[in-house]
Amino acid sequence: MTSSNYNNSSNSNNLNNSNNLNTNDTEKMNKYSAERLYNTWLVDSIVFLSFSFLFLDAIKAKSINISRITARLIAIFLLLINIVFTITAIINYYVTTRDLINQNKFSNLDTITRNVYLIIGIIYIFIQLFLFYILVKNTFSKN
Repeated sequence: MTSSNYNNSSNSNNLNNSNNLNTNDTEKMNKYSAERLYNTWLVDSIVFLSFSFLFLDAIKAKSINISRITARLIAIFLLLINIVFTITAIINYYVTTRDLINQNKFSNLDTITRNVYLIIGIIYIFIQLFLFYILVKNTFSKN
């Protein structure tokens, strides 16, 4: 084998290794970007939920002068938007990770972690729905 053939063969191997590394990096990036995005959406949702109840508390403390029914309706709509936002986050995370699982890009541990994240998100939605129910019930009751 001449030195030029050796160099060409070596360059070809380096290029193949580089492509494999890039493919692995892309797969990891897709997996972790889906988790990062889902995490960000859930954190944003929690902040939004806190804001809607902080708004209600400001009304009770008479920091904002609007009627109690108007304040509760605003809080109901904020909470409803938050529920839709969280459901959208869960659906997007589920679809993205399902595609990665179908392409065999997830290990068993990754799949378990993904399922735990989905369960946590679903529990969070039920908590939001319960708070929504209480808020609606209290808004339209005879109190």
